[in-house]
Amino acid sequence: MALKSLAEGFGINVLTHQFRELHTNVEKTQGEIERLCRDNDIRIIAGASLGGFYALQCRLPLKKIAINPCLLPSAEIPLLKNFDTGENVFVPESVIEKWRELERWLVVPNAFGIFGRQDDLFHNGAERNFKSMFDSLFKESSASVLVNGKHSLELDELRPGFFAAMEHFKIEGRVQN
Repeated sequence: MALKSLAEGFGINVLTHQFRELHTNVEKTQGEIERLCRDNDIRIIAGASLGGFYALQCRLPLKKIAINPCLLPSAEIPLLKNFDTGENVFVPESVIEKWRELERWLVVPNAFGIFGRQDDLFHNGAERNFKSMFDSLFKESSASVLVNGKHSLELDELRPGFFAAMEHFKIEGRVQN
């Protein structure tokens, strides 16, 4: 809960929610995210990995923080291995098609990306450099930063990225960088 402790230092109320599934019911996931945001008066949404993709896709007018987001889940998620079996994760073609529709990235205002320099899933070379893709797609209304760390960022790795996001959104906190 590194993000929660950082956010609370900025006086930001935090609601955490973990999806048990791999976010493969796209409409249900989007609806649940938007319901949670409305019901809890959320002003900033943050998500990591596939959750970062869904945070960026949230249709509510919120500030968005995407941590090592999977910007191309239709291509990337089926390549992941099941921890128990070692086999590729099965994703129904209908879900892959829904992700492809969302990957057209129409407009994503007020977004900030935090990318781990050593991300072993989604920042591995020029072909799938999601930070460059993020910067290119959202250059008009967003910003991003590269931090030390792998796909799952530790508190000390996440901290500079989160502080940069708060500076981008012009939110002053009670904690020092």
